[in-house]
Amino acid sequence: MRICRRTYGRSTAVAALLIGAAALPGCAGVVGGSPAAVGESSTVDPLACGMTVEPGSAVLGEEVLISRPATEPGECATLAPGSTQTLELRSSTRGITVEQSVPVLIGNDGAFEARMRIPTGIRLGDAVITAIPPAELDCTATAAAEECILPRTYLAVGFDPDDLRPVRLTDTAADTPTLPADDLVDTPYALAGPGANELTLVLIGSSCPTRPADFVAGTSAGTLQIVSADEVPPGEDCDALAMHWTTVIEIPDGYAGFRSVTVDNVPAILLDP
Repeated sequence: MRICRRTYGRSTAVAALLIGAAALPGCAGVVGGSPAAVGESSTVDPLACGMTVEPGSAVLGEEVLISRPATEPGECATLAPGSTQTLELRSSTRGITVEQSVPVLIGNDGAFEARMRIPTGIRLGDAVITAIPPAELDCTATAAAEECILPRTYLAVGFDPDDLRPVRLTDTAADTPTLPADDLVDTPYALAGPGANELTLVLIGSSCPTRPADFVAGTSAGTLQIVSADEVPPGEDCDALAMHWTTVIEIPDGYAGFRSVTVDNVPAILLDP
């Protein structure tokens, strides 16, 4: 059983995402037919048009460098030399919302560099940075679709792995409590119990079990921050079906008086026991 954790300390993970469309949850995959190695940029996809981001896996609040070397004239129509582009960061899971953006001037040789700070409130996991051209360079109405693909590059975001501690699972076959709203398909739920020092978590994940894996140590005792992981059988992928996975964990020492719970940096809905 392979555990795909959403810690993303210094290993690169990517997910396919087109601009304006959210990638479905699941275990991070590969690009170009091979996994990215530690220390490599996550941009081996030719649709990135030479854009790279370093580091390819970043800690929340960390600054990353987005760049592109000089290129042959005419390569990637939307990255026009001399134009001012907007680099937009989105979560691959919640791909509609722009989490961060920075302007960048494309050099006459097609090269550019820009720095962006990863917001501390972004959802953990795969994220995409897309270059958005100014309105006057919008080619979608006139040119062939392949000429209008907006260049993008991927990275993974997470907590500092030195701050993570494993949680203890006490039950992975518990009944799923009645949820207040079935349409909140990507919102985690938390319910005190069933034991005195236990917490029931309902996580929304893929066809592979999504379980709590770690908690963030050293934070306020009033907030319990959980990081999830997918249990992936060898040789299998996780279809994104937005399934409910219910797990009971032991509340970590010092957090029994929590007033809020987050899962993968997303606030959980606290249900009445």
